[in-house]
Parts: sequence; C-alpha cells; structure tokens
Amino acid sequence: MSIETTDLDDDFLTLLLAENDQSESIPKDANLSKPFALTDIQRGYLLGRDPAMPLGGIACQFYYELACNDLNIDHYLRCWDSVIARHPMMRVAIDAETASQHITAQQSLETVLHDMRGKTTADAMASLDRIRRRLAGALPDPNPASHVLGIEFSLMPDGTCHIHLQFDLIACDQQSILILLCETAALYKNENAALPVISTTFPSYLAKLHKYRADAREPALTYWQSRVDDMPDAPALPYKSAPEEAGNTTFERFSAELEEKQWQALEKLAASNGVTPSTLLLESFGQILRRWTGQDRFAINLTIFDRQKLTPDTAYMVGDFTTNILFDMDLSGSDKIARSNLLLRHQKQLWSDLDHIAVSGVEVAGMLGRRKGQIDGVLMPVVYTATLTDGDAAKVASASDQPGQPVHARSQTPQVALDNQVMVWNGKLRINWDVAVNALPENIAQAMFDAYIADITMLADGPNLLSRPIQHCDPPLIEVKPAPSRIADLWLQSYQKHLDDIAIGTSGETITHGALAALVASIVEGFLARGVTAGSTVAIIMHKSVLQVASALASAVVGATFVPIDARQPATRQSDILASLQPDLILSHRKSDDDGTWTPDPDGRGDATILQSCIGVKPSALAYIIFTSGSTGQPKGVMISHQAACNTINDVSRRFDVKPSDRVLALSELHFDLSIYDIFGVLGQGGAIILPDLDRKQDPSHWSALCERYDVSLWNTVPGLFDLYLDYLETSGKNAPSQLKTIMLSGDWIALDLPNRARAVWSDVQFYSLGGATEAAIWSIWYPVKDICPTWDSIPYGTALAGQSVYVLNAHMEHAPDGVTGDIYISGVGLADGYFADAEKTSAAFVLHPRTGERLYKTGDLGCYDMDGTILFQGRADDQVKINGYRLELGEVQHAIRQHPDVTDCLVMSYARGGGRGLAAFLRGPVSAESVRAHVESCLPTYMLPTEWVLCESFPLTPNGKIDRKALLAHLGKTTTPTTSIQAGELAETVCRLVGDVLKREPASLSDNLVSLGASSLELIALANRIEALTGTRPSLTSLARSIELTDLVELIADLMPTHSSDAPLDLLPGTSALRQWLDHNVVLSDPQDRETFKKSRPHTPSQGAVRLKAAALPPWRCSQRHFGPQAVPFDAMSGLLQGLARNGIDVGGQPYGSAGALFPVRVHLLVPGTGVIGVTPGIYAYDAVAQCLNPQLTELPDDIRTLSIGNSEWIAAASFLLCLTLDLNAIAPLYDKSSLSFGLIEAGAMCQLLETRAPHFGIGLCQIGDLSERQMATILGLRQHEVFLHAIAGGVQEKDPKILDAPDLEEGTL
Repeated sequence: MSIETTDLDDDFLTLLLAENDQSESIPKDANLSKPFALTDIQRGYLLGRDPAMPLGGIACQFYYELACNDLNIDHYLRCWDSVIARHPMMRVAIDAETASQHITAQQSLETVLHDMRGKTTADAMASLDRIRRRLAGALPDPNPASHVLGIEFSLMPDGTCHIHLQFDLIACDQQSILILLCETAALYKNENAALPVISTTFPSYLAKLHKYRADAREPALTYWQSRVDDMPDAPALPYKSAPEEAGNTTFERFSAELEEKQWQALEKLAASNGVTPSTLLLESFGQILRRWTGQDRFAINLTIFDRQKLTPDTAYMVGDFTTNILFDMDLSGSDKIARSNLLLRHQKQLWSDLDHIAVSGVEVAGMLGRRKGQIDGVLMPVVYTATLTDGDAAKVASASDQPGQPVHARSQTPQVALDNQVMVWNGKLRINWDVAVNALPENIAQAMFDAYIADITMLADGPNLLSRPIQHCDPPLIEVKPAPSRIADLWLQSYQKHLDDIAIGTSGETITHGALAALVASIVEGFLARGVTAGSTVAIIMHKSVLQVASALASAVVGATFVPIDARQPATRQSDILASLQPDLILSHRKSDDDGTWTPDPDGRGDATILQSCIGVKPSALAYIIFTSGSTGQPKGVMISHQAACNTINDVSRRFDVKPSDRVLALSELHFDLSIYDIFGVLGQGGAIILPDLDRKQDPSHWSALCERYDVSLWNTVPGLFDLYLDYLETSGKNAPSQLKTIMLSGDWIALDLPNRARAVWSDVQFYSLGGATEAAIWSIWYPVKDICPTWDSIPYGTALAGQSVYVLNAHMEHAPDGVTGDIYISGVGLADGYFADAEKTSAAFVLHPRTGERLYKTGDLGCYDMDGTILFQGRADDQVKINGYRLELGEVQHAIRQHPDVTDCLVMSYARGGGRGLAAFLRGPVSAESVRAHVESCLPTYMLPTEWVLCESFPLTPNGKIDRKALLAHLGKTTTPTTSIQAGELAETVCRLVGDVLKREPASLSDNLVSLGASSLELIALANRIEALTGTRPSLTSLARSIELTDLVELIADLMPTHSSDAPLDLLPGTSALRQWLDHNVVLSDPQDRETFKKSRPHTPSQGAVRLKAAALPPWRCSQRHFGPQAVPFDAMSGLLQGLARNGIDVGGQPYGSAGALFPVRVHLLVPGTGVIGVTPGIYAYDAVAQCLNPQLTELPDDIRTLSIGNSEWIAAASFLLCLTLDLNAIAPLYDKSSLSFGLIEAGAMCQLLETRAPHFGIGLCQIGDLSERQMATILGLRQHEVFLHAIAGGVQEKDPKILDAPDLEEGTL
C-alpha cells in the first residue's frame, strides 16, 4: 500500500490558520497513553518494513534538506521541541505485535552534527551525499518509539549549514508535515508566535470517525464486494525483476514543473470538460501506463487525504489521515473514443468510489487476495497522489518563512514500485515520481516520465486534443521499391566474366563457371523439351551435389518455380508435399520410369547461349517454395518471389563485401534457405561454393580439408555446425585454414563464447549474427558482433536489413517502448507471397497493420528495443507461460539458473503435467540437480521453480544443427545416475575425460552409457574429432554408435591406438580384413535420413542384354514395421509367433529353418518391459524351442530400453517386447571351428526372415535392430563366456488396423 509523500520546498506558505490570534494550546487528554488501533494505512506501512514482503524492507518516510546561510541550531531545536510537545502523534510508539499505538512522554530530540568545514569541497559534497542516502533510505526500529522525526546538521566548507530532516510517515501524512514545517518556521521567526489552539487528539479523532462512518460501512462493503470479482490487476510494467522478488527497495526521484500559465490552462481544460484537474492528470497517467504495459485496463492505487471536519481543530492536527481506493482505470476504446468521453467515464467512477470510502483500498486488496487464494492482499504497487485543491495550495509557506533554501527531497513507500505525485507549488504544477529502481529499470522509468510530462504539456498547449482519440505510436510506413531483378540474373550477369574461374569445388572435382553454364544449359534444354517453361513448378529431390545446384539455377533461368524437397525425409512426407504441389516435373537423383520424373545427365553439356535467350518471368513472380514444419504437422509451403530474394541477396553481398574471390563451404541443404544465398548470392558475385562429400558432410575433418584446399573465406551455417568445426580445430591440434574472413551465423541461438573462440583462431575475422524467417526471404535483421558485453544473456538480434523493417509491436500494434517486450513483426520487400494453397494460414500469419495498412509477418518471436534502437531477442511467444495462474517468462527462470557458477548452459521448457503445466529444466555442466535447485530457490518464487530437473549433459541437435526440444522433453521421467570416476588404467581415464569434454561435464565413468548421458549424432562427431586427435585414426560413426557403453568405447579406442605388434587379428568372418580397410578410408552414414536415402539411391535398372525372368506366384512377403500400437500383444499372438521357431513344431512340417549340421546353436531370449505381453510378467525369458515354453532368467531388465540404442531409441520406446538372438559356441564350434560365427549369423538371418514373414498373420509388427552393444546385451542377458550376442528384433502390435488372426488350438501347458 502507499501514501504520497511530496517534495516539500522553500515555497511552503504559512499554515492556513482559521484564528491566528488564538493562543497556543497543548491537548490535555487523560487517555493519551492508552493504546489505540493502527489505521489500515498504518498497518500496511508497518507490514512493509518486513524484508520478506514484496518491495518491502523499508519504512514509509520523507527526507527533506535545507541549506542555511546563518542558522541558530540551538534555537531551531527548541522550536522543534515546542512543536513536538503540541502534537502527541510526534511522540507515538508502535507495538507491532498488537498492531496498536500509544503516545509517549516528551523527550529531547537527539541530533547529530557533521562538521565538514575542514574538508575540501569535493570531499564535503561526497560526505553530504552519503548522509542523504543513509537518511533517505534508513529503516527505523521495527517497533518505533519517539522516532517520528530525526534531525541532523552538516557544517559545510562554504559556511552554510544543511538541515537534514527525516519524517517517519507512519505517524503523520503530507499535510501534517506542512503543518509541522510551518509552525517551526513561525516559531523560529518569532518564538512567541501565536499558534492555533488544538484541543482534540488524533486517537479521539479516529474514534469520532469510526462513529461517523458506522452507517456508511455496510453499503460501502456491499459496493466493493460487488466490484471485486471484476477488479483488474495492477499494471504489468516492464520490470527487470518481479516486484515479489525485487528485494529491498531503492528509490530514485524524477521531477518536473509546468509553468503557472500552463497549469491554469489545464485547470480551465478540466473545468470545460466537467472533470477535476486531478482526474485529467490521472487519465494522462493511465495512458502512459497503457502504452508501457499493453493493457487497456488495470488498477491504480489512489491516495486519498481523508481529513474530515469532525472537530473545529481538525485542520491543525498532526496524524495520518490518509486512506486509499483501488481505481479501475478502464481505457478500453482509447483509439476510438474521444479522450473527453474517457475523462467523464473516469470522473463518474471516481465520485462513485469516493462515496464508498468507508471501506479502504487496503480492505479491497484483501478481498482480491482471498479471491485468488492468497493469505495477504494483492500487491498494487502503482500509486497516484494529487494535492491540487485551494486548501492544499494555501498550506504552502513562502520561502521567507523557512530557515533556509530547500536543496534536496526524497520519499519512499514500502510495497510501491511507482508513486506519481502531483501538487501545486507556488502557482506551478510540480510532478514527482518516486520509482523503485530495483524493480523498474531507471531508463524505462525516465522514458515513461518524459512521455507523461510531454502528454500533459500537449494538453495544456493544445486543449482540442481531448476531442480526439489517443494518438497511436505506429511504425512509420516506409515505401521501398523492390529490386527489379530475378535471382538467376545475378549469376547470368557475372558468370561470363569468370568463365575459367572455379564455381563449384568438391573433394573430387572442380567446376568452372563456364562448365557450370554448359551443365545448366543442358538442363534448360531438357526442361523445354518436357514442356517446363516460365511459370512451371519443378520439384527438386536430390542430394547436395553439382547436379542439384545446376538444377536450381536452371529452374530460375527458365522462370520455373523450384521446390527443394529433402531427399532424406520419409517417403510419406515427400508424397504429401508432392500431392499438394502437383509439380510439372520432378527432378530426382534416382532414375524412374515415371513420366513426371527426370534425372538430368550430370555430364550434360548444352549451348550456353540458350541461357541468355530465356525470357523468364517478372521479378514479382515466384522464385522458389520452401516447405517448413507446420504446427498441425502438415508442411507449409513458403512462396518467395524473385524480387524478395534478390533484395536480401543484394544487400548481404554489398554489406559483407562478397567478391569473386570469395568461397563458401555450402553445408546447408537446399530446402534450408541459407543455401539460397550460397547458390545465388556467392555464385552471383562470381565466387565459388564448396560442396562436402555426401558421406562426409557431418565430418569436421572433411570440412577442414575442403576449407584448406579451396581457401574458404565465407562461413554461412547455423551456430551448431560452426561450433562443431571450431571444436574440431581446437581439439585436433591442426592449423586452421587461414583464409576465413566472414562468419555469418543464423537460425538458432549463438553461444556467447563463440565469437571470441572464433577470433582466437582467426584474429581478423568479421562475425555477424543474422536472423529472420523463411517467410521473409532468408534474413531480415543483422548484428555485427564485436565485444561481448558481460551483462548479455544472448547476442543482440540487431537492426533491419535494407528494404525491410523489423518492428517490436505491443498488443495495440504500436511501437513497443524501449525495454518493453512485444511481438516481432517483419515488413518490406522480403515478405513471402504467403503459404502455398493455404489461404487460412496465410491470412493468420501475414496481416495488414490496422492503421497504416502495411503488410506484416508475425514471426512468433518476442523482442524489445534497446535504448539505441537495436532489437534484443526475448525468445518465442510460447516462452511466456502460465503456471498455476502465474504468468512467467521462461527466460527469467533460465537466467536465474545460469547464475549458478557451475551451470554452463540450461534450457527451460513447459510441459503438460496432470491437468496443467509444469516447468522442466535441462542442465549442462558439472552440477547436481539438488545444488541448482537450492540455488534457484534462493532467488525465485515457488511458482517459478521447475518441477523436473534433467542432467542431460548436452543438448541434442536436429539435422540442421538447432536444439532438438522434442528430444529434450523425451528425457522427462528419466533419472540421472551420478557418475564417479573409476580408475581402469590410463586409457580408460583418458576416454572418460574425452567423453566429459565432449558433453561439457566432469569426466564420465566406465559404468556410464552415451545414450543416458544425452549424446546425439553431433556429439559423436565431436567425439570422433578427439579420438582422431588421440589415435591418428578417425573411427566411423557406426562403430561409435555401437560403442555406447564406455567400456566398449575404451576397447574401440584401444584398437585404434598405434601398435608395433606384427600379430595380425584373427579373421573369424570372411572379408573381415577387406571390411576393416574399407572402414579406414570411408565414412559410415549414421543419420537416419541419410541411411534411408542411401538405400533408395542404389541402382536398380537392368543392364543391356539382361535376361528377364518369368513372373511366378510369390510366397508371403516379409514385413518390417517400426511403429507399434499402444496396446499389449495378446498371449495367443506371441505364442503363434514363437511357434514358428519350434523344432518339429506343431504347425510346421520338419525343421522351420536351416541350421549348420542341424545343431540349432542360436538361442532366442524374450525381453518383456512393463505390460508388453498379456499374461507374461515383465522380465527376461529364454525360449525353449523344443518344449515350446518360456524359462524365466535371473537377470533384470534395464530401467529404460531406450538406452540400449543411440540411433533407434525413439521408436524402441514404443515396443512391447524384444527378441534377442545369441550363439552358443559350445553347440557349434567343436564341429565348425572358425566358420562357427559365420554359420551362426546365417542361421540368425533365417530366423529373422521367418519371424518377419510370420508376424503379420498374428497382428504383430517387427523391426530388426542393428546397433545394440554386444557387451551391454551380454550383461543384460546374463550370457556366459561361450555365448555370443548376435542380433535383436523389436516388436509390438501393428500400428495400422491390427488384426489378431485365429491361432491353432494349443495343448494345455504349452506356451
């Protein structure tokens, strides 16, 4: 709660005395020492002294300082003694335990004298400032007794004496301070001055007021109870920390003055509109709050001076006569309704509220709190206090009556963030804002204050403004002419100047601009032959290659809209896009008999003159469509015109001085729009793009080799890929290629350490952050990163690129004030035409500004303007969440967590929890969840504490290098086992350190598992970097993926370590040596999409002269399925599946599958997690193929079967069971020696074929798993030394139309 405490000055007039000739009188009251209750306001002040209260830990007090040329200190103190004796409330003592007060006996004032006459002026002023700050912010005794007034004096080097007055406002209000100062001034001037007689004490007045208001209380209570359910919250100001967590309050004062003529104009304006001047200034204050909060409606805490004329001497009494009301400031329709009408609405509401003042705002706040389930009342920290009446002005004394000139004043009030005080001062309007700058940033408060002064000044100078609605602060409408060019023109204009210069480089070949033009010409010829012309649509489904680049260029040259489709993505998604797109032609790296699909000849050479003869399309036509993920799961096709793309490309090339000598390592896929700049921007300047090998595109050592070979000067990727490259250079010990001059990172957060790490490698490199959206032609905003500010939470977003505008707008579509978070919108030439064939999504995302008509794209990002106009990124709109009714910013929680000294990074997300939402914190660093939680509990309220803490050690990334948030959320519910370092030899220690380094944590343990530690494919790449640096040999990613147990990883690295032994390894399988040699010189694909693409890319066209075979009836096809239904597998279905493996089985004649020597050494183990199979208890079983039964094993299931695989963890989680195949060497090796393993694998293959053919008949889906760790599975299955783990299959109910077929009757007692 709050009371206004105004800045008192030398302009105070003498106290308005009704009878100046009345003799001085001191009230004689026999009950002065009797306790009496605190008023509502006093209780609020007392409660606010408690540091545990929001914005608490301070007293409500007023500090006032005067400078006197000649002061008789002793005489001045005697005057104060006389005044204190006249007013009992100046001797009040507060009992906090009973919430009561009583009057004490008179005591002499205790004073302090600071003699600074021997100091230099600078030292004296510094001491004076310390005294001011101490007295202005001091917290008196929690149970104050006779501490209502404090006086100190400072003797200055210039001979002046400064009087320091400190008033505790728990005992006296603003008007009381005026009375005290005026009476003291009168006595100082004439110690025999007649002062008015006071015969009533403040306790007596309160008793009379209680009786006076008795009849009015019940109607007032009914009035406020009817209003409380609809009472709005306090203004949601842009606090730097929530008021509840801002700590002890520090106040700063902002002051301004309007001249007497302006004040008179405001009085006249108010009267002509039928309102009081106070209401006029209140409405202006509300409009400022509306702009800085984006709210149309909120509650303001109004201070009311409630000094009722219940006795003749009430006007001369000292005490706390204040109360308050919570005023519903409803500014709805401000942009449509004349301000004069709003004023009348507010005046009517205010009069109605004042008629029911028998119930204070403190009580109403308590009602609101109880409605919200809170013990205390709600916080209403924005206060407005007006002392504008003639009576108030008459109480101001003239400067000649004061013993000196005022030089400083400051007030503070507990539980108040902003106190707006307006008063008439010597005929002028004085405005003071006391602001809790520990909660509301000082620069924002200053901007708000300046806007307030500007608004009331405009009203004074332009009274007609009230006849119009409030003026909006709209973004300016900037007319920008689009670039009159097409993206192909950039290259067509430059390639002829650079015919013999390199255009594309790979590890195996270089293509000049002239050769590229010939290849593009051959594709153009193929287009024309197939009817593809200007306006056609061409889908490009190709791997990153020279042919893909040429196809994109050819499409642009001929005027066709090209649509890059990820060749690695699932076939169903490709089919969905193609079905929606209906392209005129599909370009594919796979040959097809489909008439609509064409694979251009990569060695084609056409006549380049055709390139110049193509008419093409207008610049406004579509250049490309890129499909992005949609919130509904359906891809959205973003349509970008030539002029939109050219605007961005031209600006970036000019801004970053891209030249023909520049070369870029093109890591981004064509369907990710960074590649648009690589192709049309760099090639368009006559430069070159360097393409990684398909099977090594995730290998930083390969990147480094290409950069060195081709003198790569330009880097353009997401931050995650550049981080991997830096990591390789830092760990490999190799010299970095020296030509890199420009780094452009976009698409995700940039780690704050990345710029300095880059400059440690390339000292003169230029580092840029870019941002925007696919819907706005690649990029729209940029920021040159120089020095890293220690206060940054992230790299600034920046300012708009040429031809574009980036705005931060509030809920009213106005420019958000500096420091205020709003929605980021993009406008300008770069905007997409919309979403392909989706008018509904287009109209939702691309909007017209309601007043300027400018077309805008709402990005879904949040930001704010810094004071220099730079936009600061504040996260996504969905980062603002409500937890149990509390609105909070996830960034605030993240910031608090990052303050823990051992947290290297964190991410906080909301997730579904029961019927509501919870917070999950994902931590990186050598920390425990317990220590971080204890740290956060000390700086965040309970409702902001995460309920889930996950030590994932590293953040998984998507194939594009962005943080994979879905993968992180998949960790919820897992437990993180603390790791301890286990000494197992020097190599083991080294491996544990390597893993810890890659995952940015303390050294791992040999008992750890890479999956459970959170390793992703990108971490495996970083790990391969370090293993290559250690051993000189780079392991394949497949071998790393199989070595998820750290013990397996140690063995892998041991095998890679240089050795001088001449003993050749024993080849147990045919071709082992050839395979080892192949793996030493090639990279194995680990990315699931890369692997799928590879499988589809193998040639299958018959050679010339092939003998075609006659079609015949086929046996049932085997079926593999990795998507399972949620229901458990029926017992009969599982029985029927395994029955196919039974030897001399019930429904199979003879042996079910071939086995060397009919030994059947391959055994089957069934792992059933949870309730995966009806009627089978969770556990591990050995299948007896002769007795047709399951034998329980003593080993235990892993807690989470997902941890068994690093590449298949997501779909394995849905499996109902695992079938594991093992080889018993005792059952085969005595006969088949070195061939035992080969024969065992052949048998396992036959068993898998049989199971996958049989499974659909029982409604079961099966999928083989090829990356399980042999060592880990041997432990889980409890295998003995002569038993070898071979293979595994995951299974469950078929996801689509599961149908359990009737199984044959089984004898009782069988499986």
